[in-house]
Amino acid sequence: MLGHASIGKVFNLPTVLTSSSDQGPNGLLLKEITDMHPNATFVRRQGEVNAWDNADFRAAVKATGKKQLIIGGIVTEVCTCDSNMITYINSKTGELY
Repeated sequence: MLGHASIGKVFNLPTVLTSSSDQGPNGLLLKEITDMHPNATFVRRQGEVNAWDNADFRAAVKATGKKQLIIGGIVTEVCTCDSNMITYINSKTGELY
């Protein structure tokens, strides 16, 4: 995930970070990722598992103005699914779709 997260930094891409709950089963977003993107929008969701269910996250993604996204998540079938966007997904297992 660190290599995947560095793509935004290397290519100066707009970056949106999000986590479902700092206290939840997945815990805090990796400090290495937040340190890598200190100026990124960070949406702390209130427990929503699917980030797309959160209006603040959708607004932050829309504000980037990008139509194609590079998305990373722990569970891709939940964390990164949205049928209205072209997405390039990297999961915890390193699969690319």
